[in-house]
Amino acid sequence: MSAPSIPIRNNLTLVRLVLASSVIWTHAFWRLTGDDFRDGFTPFIGHPISSFAVDGFFFLSGFLVYASLLRRGSPWDFARARLGRLWPGLAVAVLLIVLAGAFITSAAPAEYLRGDTARFVLGNLSLTKGQYTLTGILHDGAPANVNGSLWTIPWEVRCYLVLFFAALFGVARPKAIVPFLLVPSLIFALALHLPPAQALLERSGGHGLGYYLPLIDRLWTMFALGMAAFLVWPWLRLSWAIGAGLVVALMLSAHYFPIPHLDSVVTGYLVLLAGFRTGTLSADWPDYSYGMYIYAFPVMMALTALFAFRSPPLLALCNALATLPLAALSWHFIEHPVLEKVRKRNKRVAVAA
Repeated sequence: MSAPSIPIRNNLTLVRLVLASSVIWTHAFWRLTGDDFRDGFTPFIGHPISSFAVDGFFFLSGFLVYASLLRRGSPWDFARARLGRLWPGLAVAVLLIVLAGAFITSAAPAEYLRGDTARFVLGNLSLTKGQYTLTGILHDGAPANVNGSLWTIPWEVRCYLVLFFAALFGVARPKAIVPFLLVPSLIFALALHLPPAQALLERSGGHGLGYYLPLIDRLWTMFALGMAAFLVWPWLRLSWAIGAGLVVALMLSAHYFPIPHLDSVVTGYLVLLAGFRTGTLSADWPDYSYGMYIYAFPVMMALTALFAFRSPPLLALCNALATLPLAALSWHFIEHPVLEKVRKRNKRVAVAA
C-alpha cells in the first residue's frame, strides 16, 4: 500500500478558521452563562459546537500530519516541522499573557513570577501540561482562568509523539501502521464503551484513569481516524447527500439511541467535505487559525473585564474581531517565518543526505 496523494489546492485553511471561530462561540456562552456545555447547538447535536471543533482539529491534524510524515520520511524532519509549527507562536502568546498579567496582578513583582505564573510558563512552554492561571489574578476570589484553550496543545503533542516513535521504529508506513496502531486504536475505542469499562470509569469519579482514558478515547481516536481517512482517501466518496444523512443520524442519536463515536465519524467526514468539496477559495490565504485559537480566550477575558456584555453572540463577534489582528501578527511575524526556516533547513539536510 503506497501513500495516497491529496489535492494540494483545497479549502482547508477556511475550515481551520471556522473551527477556531466555533471555539470562540462556545467560550462566549460559557463566559456569560457559566455553562460550558450549552451554546445554542447543544439541543440539536448533543454537544456544544466547540466539542466538534476541537475534534475536527484533531481529525484534520491526523489526516495532514500523517501525510506530512510519509512525505518527509525522516522522523527528525517531522519532529522539527511539528515543533516549529506549535512552539514559537505559543511561546510568544504565553509571554505576552504573562506580561499583560503583570499590570493587573495583585501580587508583588517578585511574587508574581513564582507560583502559578511559573507553572503557567513552564507547563505550557514545555508542551507537557496546560496551565491556565497567573499569580495574583483572581476572579470572584478564585484564580482566574486566563487561557483555557491551551489544554488541547499537550494532547496534540502526544499524538505527534506516537507518530514520531512509530516512524523511529519503522512501523509508520501504511502497511505497518494499520495492524500496529490503527486496529488497536479501533479496538480500544469500541471496548471503552462496553458496559464493564463504563462502570469502571464511573467508579473512578473522573479522576486518574477515569480522566485520561475518556480523553484518549476522544482525542486520539479523532487523530487516528484522520490517519485512517488519509489511507483510504483514494476510495473515499465525499458527497453532500451522505453528509446530510450523517448529520440527521447524529441528531437522532443525540436524542434517542447514542452510538459510540458516531459524532467522531460525522465530524471527520464533514471536515473533509468542507475542505475538499467547497472549492479553493482559501487556498492562498494565510493560516490565522492557530493564532485565533491561542489568543481568543485571553482576549475574551479582557473584553469582559472592560465592557458589560449581555449577549453571547455579540461577545463572540467582538472577540473574533479583536483577536484577528493578533492572529495575523502571529502568522506573518512568527509562525510563517519559522516554518519557512524549518522547511529550508529540512531541505538542506535532505540534499546533504
